[in-house]
Amino acid sequence: MLDQLISFVQTLDNKTIYMFLFAIAYLENVIPPIPGDMPVAFVGSFIAFKDLSFIGCVFWASLGSVLGFFTMYAIGRYVGDAFYGVNERLLGSRIGGLARKIFPPEHFNDVRAQFAKYGYGLILANRFLTGSRSIISIAAGASSLNVFYVHLCAFISAILWNILLVYGGYFLGENWSMLGDYITTYGAVLTILVVAAFAILVYRYIKQKRTAETGRPSS
Repeated sequence: MLDQLISFVQTLDNKTIYMFLFAIAYLENVIPPIPGDMPVAFVGSFIAFKDLSFIGCVFWASLGSVLGFFTMYAIGRYVGDAFYGVNERLLGSRIGGLARKIFPPEHFNDVRAQFAKYGYGLILANRFLTGSRSIISIAAGASSLNVFYVHLCAFISAILWNILLVYGGYFLGENWSMLGDYITTYGAVLTILVVAAFAILVYRYIKQKRTAETGRPSS
């Protein structure tokens, strides 16, 4: 798919390239198998010999990223409310009941509490966590984090990441594809570490909560 996208971009004029950056960045959030980072780096390699704006490339790619993040955030918020909130009927009581059996509300609330504590930091880092971007955006919605601060963090993250991608493509020129190996290796390792750390925090939180409840004197 990446080779086809690269061939397609080579046929576009400058204005259409900006729209392509917006579209690919948006779709990469909504449909994760779609590669979003490498096409952005490839466009960066164009800057040296095409009349493209560095700021324009970063802006349009970042705008697409944030709107894609918002889409998944909205889905997460809808599903969280449907299963555990006041809008349970939206997905049907049977589905909601099954979800609560598999993942009890008290566990869901524990995860929400931990995500609310560390969520904004994860959102700031979300573009750098290449393997878990959609998970973070959905979790932010399900945790009902503040919409403004969520998307401010998402925009800052997208700007910083796309600056690196576009500049990396520009700096490497014809060797822009070298970024792919670094992104794949770095992204996988960092994502595993972050997910493991968050899982440990949730586990400890649940364990401490259960210990506190068990130790309460009966009335």
